[in-house]
Amino acid sequence: MKLIAQHSQEQINHESRFIYSLPKEVQRQIIHEAELHVVKKLGPWGTYFSLLKGFVSIGFLWMPKNCLNAGWLFALGCMAVSFFITLFCLKKLLQARDKVPGGSFTQISQAAMGLPGKYILDIFLSLMQYGFVVALSFFTIINLKEVVDGVFDRDVPEYYLGIFLFIVTAPLCFVRRIEKFAFTYVIADVLMLLTTITIVIFAWIHVSEKKAGWGEGVVMLNESTWLTMIGSAIYAFEGIGVVIPILDITENPKEFPKILLCVMLTSLVLFTGFGEFCLFVYGTELEGNPLVTMLLPNGPVIWILKTVFSINVIISISLCAFPANNIIESYVFGKMKDSRTKQWLINFQRAAIIGLAIILCIVLGKSLDKFNSVVGTVTATPVVFIIPCVAHYRLCNPTSFEKVVDIIIILFALVVLVYCTGFTISTWYE
Repeated sequence: MKLIAQHSQEQINHESRFIYSLPKEVQRQIIHEAELHVVKKLGPWGTYFSLLKGFVSIGFLWMPKNCLNAGWLFALGCMAVSFFITLFCLKKLLQARDKVPGGSFTQISQAAMGLPGKYILDIFLSLMQYGFVVALSFFTIINLKEVVDGVFDRDVPEYYLGIFLFIVTAPLCFVRRIEKFAFTYVIADVLMLLTTITIVIFAWIHVSEKKAGWGEGVVMLNESTWLTMIGSAIYAFEGIGVVIPILDITENPKEFPKILLCVMLTSLVLFTGFGEFCLFVYGTELEGNPLVTMLLPNGPVIWILKTVFSINVIISISLCAFPANNIIESYVFGKMKDSRTKQWLINFQRAAIIGLAIILCIVLGKSLDKFNSVVGTVTATPVVFIIPCVAHYRLCNPTSFEKVVDIIIILFALVVLVYCTGFTISTWYE
């Protein structure tokens, strides 16, 4: 038995030496495939809820103001068009993935466009995630301010709460293993559900207490700011980053496209239904209130809910910053040897990223809905529309018709990126 064990250990050592003699990219691929065999596979429902977690976040709390900016009919149309194009582009990404077996989104982009493709995707993914960090920071500061103002009956400056948020959040970003925060995922889902139910209940009370009933000033098309909705609609379906990782651990990959369709439909109904409902309830009361929670009445129940939700969002800030931090660090510190100095430089960089996000959200203030729209057109448009189509065009040997469709979507996305970004900036204070 000892001889057998010794032989087995020698074989393992030999295989390990062989693997680590291979190029780094091949090593990562072998390790990745080995890990997939160890990870427990997700069934249909597990896949559905994992994807849903990636697609649905507190972004739905901005939807009522986005619908006001657009007008109820144009907002509905934008969400529907964004849904169909995003779903179509996700299908193209999955087809391109078949040509890069086991490849990540970054590897697919690199296979299609070389190193520039990798750099482009890394830049836009980082900026897209950073947009979430800014939005979550704004949410936390605004909610905590409303609680503190209500409890102590005074107007606390936002920068005080910004300093508090930085002191609490920056150390959380120093954590290297985000699985330590896994327990917060379920808590976040429960709190989002409670927040949604609370908003809907108070919205019905608001309607019943008003003699006029529904909100005023609701129009089909808001001619002054309607195009800002396009970026917001694209940003609403930006969960593309979780698609391939979850595909890798799903039990039946052939069923994955159907599950993805169900998740996208759920997101469409949740975002659009909630946004339109709150728009018709509050109408022009949403002016100057990017978050619909800002319209909730003061009281102990609301204060407790906002406080608990804000605590959970503080943890979410570090999770959203994690991908952006990893990408930045791979370029800035990738060639540095592991040392105490490197560790503290990374910590300083992570703290600076959080600090800048908090400053941005305070400076932007009630224009954060416009900021999210710009982030959507500038970052989500390339990531969700352009790169999947380019990858499909370059890797999948498409038919002439498919090539034309790819080119049309790419051109459409470029027009959206340039024109809608410019429009949103030009109407920033409207």
